[in-house]
Order: sequence, then structure tokens, then C-alpha cells
Amino acid sequence: MVPHASGVTRALGEVAASFAELLATGDPTRIKVCANRDCGWFVYDESRNRTRRWCESTGCGNLIKVRRYRERHRRSNRTPR
Repeated sequence: MVPHASGVTRALGEVAASFAELLATGDPTRIKVCANRDCGWFVYDESRNRTRRWCESTGCGNLIKVRRYRERHRRSNRTPR
């Protein structure tokens, strides 16, 4: 493939071509959307047991774990009135 565009159009074309190649050569059942509701990136789950849930590029796994930790401690530190 030879790109015929530039700028954003070229970048979007390269992303689309890369995704099409992944669909053609990879296992489509391993493609997931990041579990972080604020992210939206796609994840290709290469784990043996197919349990990967978050993307790596934005640190979503750590972010979600911190949110859960803080929520658990917020609930346990509440005192009844």
C-alpha cells in the first residue's frame, strides 16, 4: 500500500489499514475495548487465559485499580450517624 494523502487523513488511513491487517491475520475474538469507561481504546488480548481488560498506553489498569481501592476505603471509613 502506498499512501496518497497527508496529515490527519493519512494517519486515519494507516490506523484503518493496521486494524484491517489485525482482523485478517490475528484472532478477532481477542480484540476488546478497554474496560475503562473513559478510554475507548482497543486492546488485543494476548494473555493465555484471555482476561486482559485494559489498554497499556494510557495506564488504565492502574487507574481503575486506584479508583476501586479508594472507593473501598471510602466506604469502610464512613461512620454511621
